[in-house]
Amino acid sequence: NAKETGMPVEIGMSTEMVTGIHGTIEYNGKRLAGMWPHQQLQVCEEAGVSIFGPVSTTNTKKSTPWNLGKALVFMKTHPNSDQ
Repeated sequence: NAKETGMPVEIGMSTEMVTGIHGTIEYNGKRLAGMWPHQQLQVCEEAGVSIFGPVSTTNTKKSTPWNLGKALVFMKTHPNSDQ
């Protein structure tokens, strides 16, 4: 927690894929692998993270604007959400 250490805590999480050992890692009873960015954000806030870097997979067969649009849709938090 940044308040306790006096240093910012940074975390970067993987995409919505579940592979190998990562499928067994949990925080507060929630499996971390396979979470969407909005779910990752909730867990990071619970953990007291200061800097959060979500990831969105890209499709190399699609254009840059298509991939950017996909990333923005998945990263956007609903304005009525308390998250």
